[in-house]
Amino acid sequence: MPRTDGLKTKKMILQVAEELFAEKGFDGTSISMIAKAAKVNRALIYYHFKDKNDLVVSLFRSIIEELG
Repeated sequence: MPRTDGLKTKKMILQVAEELFAEKGFDGTSISMIAKAAKVNRALIYYHFKDKNDLVVSLFRSIIEELG
């Protein structure tokens, strides 16, 4: 997978996670739910993020970067 595709996939996972966290909350959203909504497998999420906490930290960092 070319690097740009990996970055697009990571951004898409973050977007889906943001929507689910907003709708269901952090505790109410599982990695499986994110994977299903993003139409990727869980392994791909774990390829990009250590765990759900790492995913939410990355999400906050991307939001802060967009604001800056």
